Amino acid sequence: MRQLQTVASVAHDHNIFQNTFDLLQKESGNVDASTRQLIYQLDARFSKKDMRRFYASRNYVGGVYRLYEDNDLHIEVARNAPEGLCIKELNVIVAPVKRLIHTCSNITGHTNHSIDNVPKNNIDKDALMIIDLNTKHDGRANFQISSNYDQLFKQNDFFEYVHQEDSINNYYMPPNKQIRKEYRSKIEALVNKATLTSFLKEDEGKNFSPEFLRELYKKRWKKPIEGELRVEEQAYNYVRDNYDGQMTLKMVLQQQSKPRYSGFNSAITVIKEMVKYYTEFRNEVPVNYFTCDVSKNWSV
Repeated sequence: MRQLQTVASVAHDHNIFQNTFDLLQKESGNVDASTRQLIYQLDARFSKKDMRRFYASRNYVGGVYRLYEDNDLHIEVARNAPEGLCIKELNVIVAPVKRLIHTCSNITGHTNHSIDNVPKNNIDKDALMIIDLNTKHDGRANFQISSNYDQLFKQNDFFEYVHQEDSINNYYMPPNKQIRKEYRSKIEALVNKATLTSFLKEDEGKNFSPEFLRELYKKRWKKPIEGELRVEEQAYNYVRDNYDGQMTLKMVLQQQSKPRYSGFNSAITVIKEMVKYYTEFRNEVPVNYFTCDVSKNWSV
């Protein structure tokens, strides 16, 4: 378990961003060594997306943080992080599920109507796990999962940082062989269709990137609106009925035989996630949150 220390631990004024700025302006001799080391690991940046200034951490320990001028704090964890990250000032632990799930025991999923026992292997191993030790009670604590590895914390009325759950999508996945077989048959038929489809003459060598798939990429980690299909299912329907979609799938299948291919394309990412979703399909059971026993391996 690693420690990810943020400037919130040394910038004690409620306006963390301004206080961090003030600390950076002081001469090095006027601050203690630990504070100096922490603030010198920051880069001042500007977001063109929302026109906000922010400080970005350069101290990579499997994750980094960004502090914005409105005091919003983003914690971003690397998908290949080797272990969990403890953040003392937030009293939380964040990690890829596959790095932390083995320390959890007696997992339960809670809804408004029931409490279900959840085996460890029913939790999505590709998700991010956020354990909130502020909820610790009787030796148990709440945790959430999300496919978004960038989580937001905002100050409440008492200037305490609180986890924002807009990107949370809690569910567990009990095995269902019959449904998995049906989904696998669908993707195999679609792959065969795309493989047999020929490029139009004017499209030979074209790098396909349909706008519809690029738009799906932007919302792939968000919780689906009630009644809306998952991103992977929307992508499947698009590819099934659209020439450009089929050619994108064919391009992905061809590139798989080229291990040196490393070009990033958001449409290709959506296609790959669609294929994985249908190939490894597991039925998702939504819950409000999870709880588990507090492990002695967690140190915050």
